[in-house]
Amino acid sequence: MNYQTPIVNFLLEDLIYIPTGEYVPMYNRPYVVNSDYDKIQSISERLNDNKSAKVSPNMLSGLSNGIIQNSAVPINTDINTSWVSIRKFIFLLKVSYTEINGIKHMVYLQGYTEYDGITGTGAIDPQLTHIINNVIETYVYSFNTPFGTVSKEKLVKIYNVTTIGDMNELMFSQRPKDIFDNYSTITTAQIIGNVSSVVNNAYSYSPFDKRPVCSTVENIIPTEYLARVINAGMLVNKEKELFINSTTVEQDYGPDVKLLEPGLNDNMFIRALARYSGFASAVSKFSFSTLEQFDPSISARFKVFNITKDIASPHLQNTPGVGDFWHGQDPVTIKAYTLIESSVALAVKYGFNKLYFTASNVHSPLMASDIFITYFNSFLNLDEQDFNILLEMFKSNFIQEIFLDESQNGAIALHIEMYVDLLGTSKICISYAGYPANWYTIPTFANSSFSPVVTYDKNSLDSMAINLNTTIDTIMTNIQQPNKVFY
Repeated sequence: MNYQTPIVNFLLEDLIYIPTGEYVPMYNRPYVVNSDYDKIQSISERLNDNKSAKVSPNMLSGLSNGIIQNSAVPINTDINTSWVSIRKFIFLLKVSYTEINGIKHMVYLQGYTEYDGITGTGAIDPQLTHIINNVIETYVYSFNTPFGTVSKEKLVKIYNVTTIGDMNELMFSQRPKDIFDNYSTITTAQIIGNVSSVVNNAYSYSPFDKRPVCSTVENIIPTEYLARVINAGMLVNKEKELFINSTTVEQDYGPDVKLLEPGLNDNMFIRALARYSGFASAVSKFSFSTLEQFDPSISARFKVFNITKDIASPHLQNTPGVGDFWHGQDPVTIKAYTLIESSVALAVKYGFNKLYFTASNVHSPLMASDIFITYFNSFLNLDEQDFNILLEMFKSNFIQEIFLDESQNGAIALHIEMYVDLLGTSKICISYAGYPANWYTIPTFANSSFSPVVTYDKNSLDSMAINLNTTIDTIMTNIQQPNKVFY
């Protein structure tokens, strides 16, 4: 098959492989809604007190877990007993290209291979399949200083990639955008009086449909997820009040428009990967031979890092290689899932591929919450001052958006040791509400497979859509009539 020369030249700057470790099977705990009216009322009061028309994630601190939670019932995923028993490689591919307008782009593709396709002598199977787990896109800009030209990177997009249907079961995405799309389907069905037909068919994915679904990392943090949903819904409701032709407003400025998610087809390099692989549209998998079409020298330049105890981080010496099983329905396991997922998402959001820290409220007489970072590493090219700013932003937002929310504003004792590692195993040691401390680990490089924004339960998705829209309506009513008590 002949391919046209791409309009830009893609430079495969680096390709790193790391052997996978030992893991226990992972389970999906999708978001579910169980609204607490007192928490909804508190959100309304905070909006009124701040005279704000927009909810911030910080404003939802201590409240969001009274509206959405991770399901207590674990669901099987692709990361099952068979998956964890097959040796694989984690990969990180770094690609750069410069558009005609002179803007330099960096693309970081991270994920894992389907099997062990690299020999001990460094020979690689050309057909070795690589599965993309997440994508990081940055811009590189240069400027002159008295000390010469300096280059810096600016984060543009960070998103996870999930392939629908890998388990040959119906699977549904429940990103904020999907919540409103599904709610629109339900209300349309109610209008035409054929709920079962429209709801069951209009928003179902075929079990053989392998379309990748992208989701911003913020969706993994409950406060940020809920803030996106509430803000989009409130804005559309307000626009309907202000414009006479509300039908046009809903069509042109609806919540789904305001909650656009990134797509693989938006990424120029991934689109080229698909074209070179013979696909008309972007896909979440590629073979090593496809990379060789871009640059044959990559077969001699890729690196394999064999992580051993001798070169492992000293910070991890006293941590277990494999943590407890994830199938439990106890409060500690559920809390550990939320905290480890949120911590990884927030760390990656600020450009860190490794971040070790301790967060606690148990050492202060007043249960004040504090965080102490012991180590970090980043894929960004920044100076020390910029990294210090990013670290302070992470610490502040972790306490406000995650820690206080998960500890009921500090009312519940919570102590965690967190080790985020985007290219390996992330670990958490959690002591919660007086329960004994316990370790859990996840294969971070495959975390899109157990993300809370995917579910196998269509009824749960429908319930989320209806209840979240009811929550938004209640908030809107409360802020319009702040002095009235609602029961």
